[in-house]
Amino acid sequence: MKQTLVIFLAIILNSCLSDTKQTDYEYYEFISQKSLDGKYEIYKYCRTGMMAFSSDICGLQIQKAGTEFKENRGIRINGHLIKWLSKDTLEVTRLELGHRPKDTIARITYEKAYDLTLKVLNYNGNSGGNLRELYFDGLKIENEKMIFTNIQVKKHKPYKTAMTVNLGDLQIENKNDTITKFIFEDLALSMNGTYKHSEDSTEINLPRIRRVTTYFHPTDIIKISELSNLNGIYINKKTTGNNN
Repeated sequence: MKQTLVIFLAIILNSCLSDTKQTDYEYYEFISQKSLDGKYEIYKYCRTGMMAFSSDICGLQIQKAGTEFKENRGIRINGHLIKWLSKDTLEVTRLELGHRPKDTIARITYEKAYDLTLKVLNYNGNSGGNLRELYFDGLKIENEKMIFTNIQVKKHKPYKTAMTVNLGDLQIENKNDTITKFIFEDLALSMNGTYKHSEDSTEINLPRIRRVTTYFHPTDIIKISELSNLNGIYINKKTTGNNN
């Protein structure tokens, strides 16, 4: 009986070790962007865990430009990239999951990643997120920002003359060389949150911290090759990565 148990455990251990030696992974999200000065590459990735009951493995990682991507190579960034404040400073947010915000004031800390400064906004909770879809006729990049013009909530239904978003958490989704949409994420802070305790008891005017995702759909064809500088913007690079 003991011998059978030892053999069984050895088979399981060998199977686990075989999984951990795996060098190629399939990523369901794998995007990257160059720093504004082109010195670094920032990778954002997610893949399923190696076993059915394990959590997904996701990360935000910065490496020197020109080096091959490998998980745990370079510097891991704990948090969510929001925007470039300058060529050497990034703003990153950290939200406590599973907690209702007590306020909307961030505790600010600073960290280093190579010669980049990370300004970290630490929030004590989060209120989920939401998605909106907009359409635009034109765009341009100026002063580390992207400007979308002639914004519509639906095609031909005017919304705003222009909208300006920061480079950083801005992603291009494409089909070959054609851009299908831009995806932009930002935080929305307010004091209009509500919490329903019961049918007869609801709190109002509570702190609310939401992650807002905006899809910007072009109304005309835009080619990636037509954009002269894509630094500071996430682009799909590949679907597999090496993890030696």
